[in-house]
Amino acid sequence: MPLPTSFEVTLFDAVRQMEDPDEREEFLTHSLRGEDEALARLRAMLAAESRYDGWFEDASRARARIAADILEDDSSFLTDTLAGANETPSLPAGIAGRFHILTRIGGGGGGEVFLAHQLEPIRRKVAIKVIRAGLDTPDFLAAFRRECQSLATMSHPNIAAIHDAGTTESGLPYFIMEMVDGIRITNFCDAGRHTIFQRLELFLQVCEAIQHAHQKGIIHRDIKPGNILVTTAHGQPMVKVIDFGIASTVDDAGDGVPPPPAGTPPYMSPEQSAAATDIDTRTDIYSLGVVLRELLSGSCGGGAGEAIDMSDAVAALPAAEREALAAARASTSSRLIASLRGDLDAIVAKAIATERQYRYGAIADLVNDIRHHLQHQPVLARPPHRSYLFAKLVRRKRLAFALGSVAFALLVAGFSISVLLFLREAEANQTQSRLRIEAEQARSAEKLMRIRAEEREKCAQAAVQMSYGKIAEADSLVADIRLGMVPSSLEAKDVFAKLGDWHRAAGRWDQAAERYTALVESHLSVDTADSPNVSLGTLFALGAVCRVGDWERYEHIRRIAIDRFAKSRDPHVAEQALKLILLRPINDSTLRDLAPLAEILRKSIPQARPENAAERNQQSWSCISLALWCYRSGDFAEAIAAVTHASVINEGWDPSRHAIADTILAMATWRAGRKEEARAMFSKVSASIPALRETVIDSPTSEFPAVWWDCAIAVALHGE
Repeated sequence: MPLPTSFEVTLFDAVRQMEDPDEREEFLTHSLRGEDEALARLRAMLAAESRYDGWFEDASRARARIAADILEDDSSFLTDTLAGANETPSLPAGIAGRFHILTRIGGGGGGEVFLAHQLEPIRRKVAIKVIRAGLDTPDFLAAFRRECQSLATMSHPNIAAIHDAGTTESGLPYFIMEMVDGIRITNFCDAGRHTIFQRLELFLQVCEAIQHAHQKGIIHRDIKPGNILVTTAHGQPMVKVIDFGIASTVDDAGDGVPPPPAGTPPYMSPEQSAAATDIDTRTDIYSLGVVLRELLSGSCGGGAGEAIDMSDAVAALPAAEREALAAARASTSSRLIASLRGDLDAIVAKAIATERQYRYGAIADLVNDIRHHLQHQPVLARPPHRSYLFAKLVRRKRLAFALGSVAFALLVAGFSISVLLFLREAEANQTQSRLRIEAEQARSAEKLMRIRAEEREKCAQAAVQMSYGKIAEADSLVADIRLGMVPSSLEAKDVFAKLGDWHRAAGRWDQAAERYTALVESHLSVDTADSPNVSLGTLFALGAVCRVGDWERYEHIRRIAIDRFAKSRDPHVAEQALKLILLRPINDSTLRDLAPLAEILRKSIPQARPENAAERNQQSWSCISLALWCYRSGDFAEAIAAVTHASVINEGWDPSRHAIADTILAMATWRAGRKEEARAMFSKVSASIPALRETVIDSPTSEFPAVWWDCAIAVALHGE
């Protein structure tokens, strides 16, 4: 038999990492159709590997021990050699010093994956992928580095993160990944008897991860249940998308170079199966559609061109198999078929359309349709017939329609036959009027939904423009989005944060104030974490509106901040929130609502001076925010004590903190009746304000660029 070609070697390494024998066979027959001799060689190579897998792992050591036993006539060499086969594998030199290998957990594609304990600087479990010795050819090295670069480019909670990368002493590249201890999404849902609603919610996490990859210019090209694992975080299921080993970039599309011959046939789009040279993000949308079909109906279908709807496919199953499928979804067969028919059939059909121009243009469109279905709103995958739109309206207003029907029945039953015709005419007129009002409401709701969809699309397009460095074009797309209509998404938050920074650096403070306010609306409504990373964005908006004196916009931001942070338990969040909310006087009722935040700060402030500089810095800010709350509450002595304690904790202040502290101290001293002393303090602050405004707020290259918002707070308090 002739030696295998380089293509067959590449194909062999891709197949080795597939654990399912049926999946291996299907992949081989699909890739080598019509090439029986090559198919036979590959099958023989796989069979040989299964018989001798691991035999050559420690070949040199085994040969040395066997030779020594023979020379010493020791009959125990076979026992010792077999025992050595169970020893823990070792990492190549250059990695082992910081990691303790636990076991080999996989291999394929030219790489070996190990489970290990990281020993320093952080102790944790990690997965280490190292290219195999002897396979460091240019093609393998390029593919390996491409996977490493793809993972490094992305940062999303639903994508397995990369921690580090490097090369061994022998020059073999490796990278260290987050260890994902989860199970494939289909098995997770079936084992937990998840409903259709729960499966859709979980699938939305997958979409968000792939959408993030697309925004980074990366096409996964191997989306399947085996590469979508589910773990549990804080009692909630969390999706982790893994294996970007055959991913390509958007820039690769259309360059005339065929992509690597890899993928999983049932989940590959028609253009990927045909090895097209212009693969784009819609190939991932096709794979997502197949995964969604399998997640909902238990089958990934018949491949490209599949025309049978999910509901019809489930209805055609044998009764026992159909009931088992429904039971795994906490439903009955009739209810399962009904829930799949209509919207979900249309959504899956649009996602897996054979011609890619008929698929969803972006993952955001697929996500919108799924969310609309969950909220009983019309989906774009179905024609907007009046009967369909009205049925959706009835579904959303079931209680109103049910109550109306009951009232009508009781009314008819309460009157005699003699007045029945009159009542029917009156009821008909009333029904027509009610339906006209409902239709008008439906049109208004549809208009609002369309506007919101347009705003989301603007933000998505702005994110794309910014990824290409076209900041001005991105800004023009979102410039007319009104307050209250800002999309609630992390994508919108990133867009408005970067645009706010762009305007601020150019000195366009009016536009910066508008973008930072939109940042607050988009971020706080979607990110519910009790984290200073969330509350920090409100300080950006606060600094900008203070700079332009837009106090109406400040009140809008303050109302949002009160609703969002009043129940925080994080001292850092409490410090930032109080500083924002209490910049201007506020009513006594709200002050009482903010008392828990002040108490959190009071408990977090140590009596002794912390040794750590970062802790001193944070604790001094906590003292200042507490002093501001005490001043607004009328406890001027406590306010003075808090500012004084801040100076004890940290003497090395930046100008903004110094100005805020001195201003609060001057105001509290005045209100405490020590007016001459307060005048002297205020004169000192007034002398520093012009320089503070010029060198910090209005100068992007100032010595203290990271605290410009605090400088704006100092100027606003000084004005009061």
